[in-house]
Amino acid sequence: MIVALVALFVALGGSGYAAVAINGKNIKNRSIAAIKLKREVLTSREVKNGSLLAADLKAGQLRSGPPGPAGPQGVPGAPGVPAPPGAPGAQGPAGAPGSPGATNVTLRRGTPAQVAAGSVQDASARCLEGERATGGANITVDQAGAGSTGSFVINSSPILVGGEGPVADVPVGWRTRVKNTAATGTDTLFAFVVCARP
Repeated sequence: MIVALVALFVALGGSGYAAVAINGKNIKNRSIAAIKLKREVLTSREVKNGSLLAADLKAGQLRSGPPGPAGPQGVPGAPGVPAPPGAPGAQGPAGAPGSPGATNVTLRRGTPAQVAAGSVQDASARCLEGERATGGANITVDQAGAGSTGSFVINSSPILVGGEGPVADVPVGWRTRVKNTAATGTDTLFAFVVCARP
């Protein structure tokens, strides 16, 4: 009889204690499985702010924020290593043979011209047909046959004639102009031209 009363007291008293005294402090951490919890029993109010990670949330729950400002420009990188020299290229084809050079060169003299004191005089020398002028010169002598000291050259240039095709002007002679600055006496002017024939 006594055993039955004790059992009845424990049964009635224990049930009343659990209904009043069991709370979160009496539950051991990680002792209740998620399957034991009622759906939607945990809401945002029961979750501590900042306690969840991005990996704990469903995809699409976290929205992207606005783009941040551009960062400062980075430091220029170091210069790259120079590349090794390339292999030599293949030899090009041989060029076409050039025109034959002049083999016959002749110095020709023009008609002498008299240059009176204080005057200007021209003289010229020409090549023969088929020859081309390659250069020219002049000599001025006094009445004694010595080199003149009173005359000086004003102009010395080739005589050009119109050519055909790609050759616009062809040198065919040489002209020169001198002035006799002496007070008296007449000098003699000679013009020379160097002529070449292929």
